Amino acid sequence: MTDGTVLEEVILAYDPPAKHRYRWEGGAKFPFSMLIRSGTGTWEFTEAEGGTQIVWSYTFGLTSPLAYPLAWPIALLFRGWLQQGLDAIRTEILCTPPS
Repeated sequence: MTDGTVLEEVILAYDPPAKHRYRWEGGAKFPFSMLIRSGTGTWEFTEAEGGTQIVWSYTFGLTSPLAYPLAWPIALLFRGWLQQGLDAIRTEILCTPPS
């Protein structure tokens, strides 16, 4: 990760070309480690208007129900980070000439 965190991901589902699902546990750095114990990411790919629509979703496992009020703003920031990642993929695909 960009903050130096190293996470090990476990593949939960791998169904090309439709879906990729993975989970990580532990590894989050402080202060996130106080709130989040795991994350599950899902990539779903569908045909759309001559291209591919990508939906990237995430579910977090919290360390406690009491963490929810503090984790909510972090989840909103994370949503923006996911969108930046998808936008970067779109830019790379649209700007890279076919080989």
